[in-house]
Amino acid sequence: MRRFLTYVVFLVVWLDTTSLNQLVKLPILVSHFIEHQQTRSGLTFVQFISMHYWGEDDNDNDNDRDMQLPFRKIDFNNMQALFFPTVREPIVKQVYAPEKSVYLPAYYSNWPNPTLKALFRPPRV
Repeated sequence: MRRFLTYVVFLVVWLDTTSLNQLVKLPILVSHFIEHQQTRSGLTFVQFISMHYWGEDDNDNDNDRDMQLPFRKIDFNNMQALFFPTVREPIVKQVYAPEKSVYLPAYYSNWPNPTLKALFRPPRV
């Protein structure tokens, strides 16, 4: 299931960032290559790509047709971003209230004193 979700997210990101309308123009690239092969024999596909994308194009008066090739002219009308909100757990600060300690005096008068009942007791003054 995790692998499937990874593929789905990858597909969504890829479709969002790729200009699919440029990939639709691939048949135009093939047909234009065939047109150039008919006018100029011995033209390889690498030479054709080099001529239209990396180098100087021949003056063959087909600039309108050249501009229809994929990835020749890319228009960005809108830019979309893929956003996945993260789930955050709230941070709860624990407040500790100090407890008030009640200390009894060292000698409490109501407590019995075991030394007073003992046989050997301290002298009284």
